[in-house]
Amino acid sequence: MSSFRYRMRGFDTVLGRYVYWASSQIDSTGSDYSNPSNLTDIVLYEVQPPSKGFVTVLYTATGSEGSDFMVSIGVTMTNNQYQVLWGPRGDLQNVPLIDLPEGPGNRTTTEFRVLVGGLGLAAGEKLVFIVFGDVA
Repeated sequence: MSSFRYRMRGFDTVLGRYVYWASSQIDSTGSDYSNPSNLTDIVLYEVQPPSKGFVTVLYTATGSEGSDFMVSIGVTMTNNQYQVLWGPRGDLQNVPLIDLPEGPGNRTTTEFRVLVGGLGLAAGEKLVFIVFGDVA
């Protein structure tokens, strides 16, 4: 995943405000920022995809998904060899354990399988998925 770029956010104690910087890695120490010793509360703010296409999918849980369900991408990808990243959108009652398996039966050009562990998803909770690959 070396072609990914990451936008980081941290609080600069000297400036007294949040600052942002780009990095080729998840920069949890702030080493790519001009004054890393001034930083607190460093977080990954955004994943910037490689040059090929991507689709963002917002999924709202029904509460009846169970531990295994498919998510529609909303468009058709050129093949099923795409990468999927996920994150919470808003507050979740419990942080779910999410697995996005690859291989036969787990991905088509229009949907992908999501396996949920832990306490699962409650109705109304939102997940965002970023699907990296070429759109047909």
